[in-house]
Amino acid sequence: MIFVYTLICPIDNAVKYIGITTNPEVRFDGNLKDPCKNAKTKWIKLLKKKKLSPIMKIIDMVPEKDKFEFEHHYISLYLKHGFSLVNTRIRKKNNEEYFNKIAKSEEQLFKEARLNAQRLRRGAKKDKPDFQEERRIRCRNAKNYLKSIKT
Repeated sequence: MIFVYTLICPIDNAVKYIGITTNPEVRFDGNLKDPCKNAKTKWIKLLKKKKLSPIMKIIDMVPEKDKFEFEHHYISLYLKHGFSLVNTRIRKKNNEEYFNKIAKSEEQLFKEARLNAQRLRRGAKKDKPDFQEERRIRCRNAKNYLKSIKT
């Protein structure tokens, strides 16, 4: 499994970066020591000057074969909600048509999720729900969503 994570600014508690990794501890150290010169490393250097460090938060676990699709999904989702990310990849795909297509697909995905939740509430069982099955359904829906935005 692959972890999708965010780096959060300790000053304003805003998400600034979204990434994927197999080992969060090693990746966090790698982010702090990254020698590249990009927006993320500039932001981390500014934090270090103030004797601060970003906060890493795991937001999802995804199958390895779909890791890049999920990473792009979360990047677009956070951008849609107004977060100012320092991810380098988003600049390469930063065109209006791409993000409009994603936004329309996400709206459909959220509508389906809301309907599924309502159906579950109406037909809720007294015993515990099968969380593994719900996760499989969510992953399948996300995979279908990501296929639809590529076309």
